[in-house]
Amino acid sequence: MVVEPKKSSDLDLSSEVYESGSSCTSLTAASINSAMDVGLSYYQISGDFSFEKESIRQQSSISKGLIVRTQLRHKRYTVRLLPDSTPHPRFRNRLLDIAAHLRRGNVTVKTIDDFDKGGIEPTSRSGAMPSAGAEILAIEEAMSAFHLADLLVRDYGTHSLISVDAGGILVKTDTLDEDSQSYTKAEREKLASHASASFASLLKVSVGGSFTSNESVATNYGRKVTHSRVTSYGGPIFQANDLNLSKWESGLDDELVVIDRSGVPIYELISSRSLSELDEEMIGRLTKTIRSAITRYYTANAVIGCMDPSSAYYDIDANVDSAECRGETSTISESARLPLGGVYQKCQGPAELCDTLAVKNAATGDFTCPTGYLSVQLLPPQVRTCTNHCERSVWHGAACQQECATTELHWCSLDPTVPEPPVVDGNIGFIFGGLYTDKEPNPLTQQYSCPEYSWPVAVGRRMRICLSSDRELSGKHAMLFGGFYSCRFGNPLVSYLEQNATNPKQRSAVSKSFNRTILLNVVEPVNVLARSSLDIPNDQVPLDDYSSLFASIWPKRCPSGYTTHLASMEDTCQVNFCVPANTIKVKKKRYLKRPPFVAPPTLYSSAGTAWAPDSLLDPPSSMAGSKGETLERVDGTWTRSGAIGQPDFNKDSRWLRQVNIILGSVLAIFAAAVIVVGVFLVLVCRRRGFHAVPTS
Repeated sequence: MVVEPKKSSDLDLSSEVYESGSSCTSLTAASINSAMDVGLSYYQISGDFSFEKESIRQQSSISKGLIVRTQLRHKRYTVRLLPDSTPHPRFRNRLLDIAAHLRRGNVTVKTIDDFDKGGIEPTSRSGAMPSAGAEILAIEEAMSAFHLADLLVRDYGTHSLISVDAGGILVKTDTLDEDSQSYTKAEREKLASHASASFASLLKVSVGGSFTSNESVATNYGRKVTHSRVTSYGGPIFQANDLNLSKWESGLDDELVVIDRSGVPIYELISSRSLSELDEEMIGRLTKTIRSAITRYYTANAVIGCMDPSSAYYDIDANVDSAECRGETSTISESARLPLGGVYQKCQGPAELCDTLAVKNAATGDFTCPTGYLSVQLLPPQVRTCTNHCERSVWHGAACQQECATTELHWCSLDPTVPEPPVVDGNIGFIFGGLYTDKEPNPLTQQYSCPEYSWPVAVGRRMRICLSSDRELSGKHAMLFGGFYSCRFGNPLVSYLEQNATNPKQRSAVSKSFNRTILLNVVEPVNVLARSSLDIPNDQVPLDDYSSLFASIWPKRCPSGYTTHLASMEDTCQVNFCVPANTIKVKKKRYLKRPPFVAPPTLYSSAGTAWAPDSLLDPPSSMAGSKGETLERVDGTWTRSGAIGQPDFNKDSRWLRQVNIILGSVLAIFAAAVIVVGVFLVLVCRRRGFHAVPTS
């Protein structure tokens, strides 16, 4: 670590004008937040949930005007981290834990990419380990690695600091009246200069330039301000009755604070120098896994909505611009078809595992949608629960077969290709009462429950979707529903709720494609995710149903005038729901969604199989190093031991097999000896009997 003192006495006085709280930059972490990494999703939301931004956002929601921030910065020292610094042993051990799971499951970079896209279904769901069940083992180990990576991001953050600036900051944040939003660019520049003059006057500082710090300028600027806050970072306590810059400066050296930070993502710390135990190929896999965890963290905290303050659909909670700021306000009709026709969850696997996972649609009592609704796949297949069935063999040790329950979640959307009938059954469809998970409360109730007259439907790993069929009683507790979409599947309600913006030719193409798909006995184009055309191409493969085909075609966004909110992170796939802009704003306060988002796999052995290989049930305790040596985990610390070829994770089972072979050989030799002795005794007896016969 190197400390660089700043011998010069530079005071930076500047003013910036912002349209909204989301556009404000951080005062003490601007460098690290602005270090753009286009490879990370939604990197621009860094620091969006800080106390600083939340207070600005809360005040601007009241005044609805421009935000002017004037700051005076005094930097005294810069502290830099030396290159190739050694990571902390605890951090290294956490990384090696993840690498051990990747190694044991042979989780490749391609597998990690597939998981990030939601492709987690094994082609084979059962088989004898380790050959036929290797794919299931890879999924289980990958999920364990992703879970540990999420915990790493939770405990250590997304970035590692490489330098910090120490000094002090004085800042004045003003929120102006609503009329200020109509100011031109030139007027906003003039506004910033007046703000600087006003702040300098407050601190009794004389400044030069294109403006003069005097009482008249400060008075004129003050008439536009509806709320003002003065904050100090570092230095002695800034007294309201005596705002004097000289006194604050004189005590700054004894009370320095960090006023800026620079850093790199934590996956950039992973290299063959920092983790010499791992080879280059494993370094690449480990880096990809940590990068994936950081991306999940950013994605989970993205609130996609209209960020234009001049729009009627401006959502002050949004931190990612949807570029969709138009739409029409609607209400829940007492007779029209409701957009949501229910949800259901299929399960494939052993009956004893699927009994508690399969969920039928309450509207049909089956795994189907009502008439006039389109079945839309929401999540890729999820491996939910696995079990080991092991049989003990005298000659071959423990023969284990693993079986898994795999679920597939669907929701029922109003079919945008079907016109509204003249007479509608008011009992068709469900009112959306919000949702909650094991980590996120329902925004309508602020609790882990459903509103009155609604019931929860448990789907996925952690979602509880609240539905009601009583329009009269539950309507006042409901939210207008704009659809679901996820990492792989889109939202048909975008077309339905944007009737005026929908291309009639496109709607016709969808209808024809829908009918042709059924006639073709349901097919899906191989590269459907990469296509924008609605025509069925020639590269087709059979499907069990057509829901994934259409779910891949629909846009992955909310209708105009609606805001995206995270429903849940299911494994490595985010699920979003859409409600009208500002629906949730008055119902709950924003808060940071913290990892882990990926749940570890549920794996257990069947009753009476205490000899099941420990490597399938316990965390890895050893793995191969980069130079052929063994890495062993003892009391949470990875250490090198003797050289070996490849690690044997089934050594207990192999040892038992060898013992059985030895015992079998001994028994065979004993049996052969018994036979030889018996034959010898028979021959001896016969000879004695022959000589005992008397002669005449």
